[in-house]
Amino acid sequence: MINRAPLRQRAPLVVAATAALALGIGAPLATAAPRTPMGPVGAMASSASPVVVTIGDSYSSGTGLHKDDWQYDEQYGGLDAGLKLTSRSDNECWRETNDTPGPRLAAAKGVASIFYACKGAEAQHVRNQWALVQARNPGQAASGWAGSVITLTAGGNDVRTADGRDWPTLLTNCIMKAVNMLEGCHKKSSSQITNWWTVRNNLVELYADLARDAPNAKIRVLGYPRLMTPRKNWLGWHCPDVTGITGNEAVWFDAQSDMLNGHVANAVDAAKAANPALDIKYVSVTSYLPVGACYGENGASWVNDKVLQSNLDPLNPSDSSFHPSARGYEGYTQALFANQ
Repeated sequence: MINRAPLRQRAPLVVAATAALALGIGAPLATAAPRTPMGPVGAMASSASPVVVTIGDSYSSGTGLHKDDWQYDEQYGGLDAGLKLTSRSDNECWRETNDTPGPRLAAAKGVASIFYACKGAEAQHVRNQWALVQARNPGQAASGWAGSVITLTAGGNDVRTADGRDWPTLLTNCIMKAVNMLEGCHKKSSSQITNWWTVRNNLVELYADLARDAPNAKIRVLGYPRLMTPRKNWLGWHCPDVTGITGNEAVWFDAQSDMLNGHVANAVDAAKAANPALDIKYVSVTSYLPVGACYGENGASWVNDKVLQSNLDPLNPSDSSFHPSARGYEGYTQALFANQ
């Protein structure tokens, strides 16, 4: 599962520089001077200084680093200035504003971090996140975000099955319900994803917003990991560390992740074709998070298995389930550093 150090005291989103050497990317930088907070509740930034912006869904917010909602730097924040930044009715975001890739890149560069990512965000909500970033940082906006880096994940929450379920609900139903263990979730017609083209088009619109508003930024669209990564022997596929899923189901889940990543990359290609001068890049993370939940024993996985909240309700697992572990976010950070 997740082994974490005791929770640190909460602090404003002021990022100090960290040693890039710890990520294997070069020599450490000098410690940056304190900066004005630039997160969801921070003041507007009038300067045009380069920054690192993090928007997106739970794979950008840091969901997975802790098992309980109260342990995150920001539990809520999904409704801001009348704009929904998440599809969730409870407006929970589960933001980790220091131990995630964008803030760590900002620290290494000695610049400020702007952080609006929120779990449960669909592409339309990520567009709302960006609208707030744009409105609250007029100096950077006027420069077209010159010298800044914008990093995000998006698309996973836009997925819908034939019977209208979203991706988290599909995972819960397929893994937690015994009936699906017997039937094989991957064989059910109702479990098949039927809106891939909609997912792709939603992302094209999101990237068009970024291309219009941030033509001078580096935009790095991070992909999603394979959640399971089963192994095969003479008996077939196996997923020993995820109770309630067969090896064949695990293969199917990973194929859906690959399909999603293909559409994310295709939407990035479309944005680049429409804006040839735009520095936008899709960053695959599958090689940086090579082991999924099927082989997570003794912390060997980059992706969490089912995570139980403190109430130990097995039918109500934490949203940290099947999200990157601390090791997984380290992989995400290395992917961003290698491609920024």
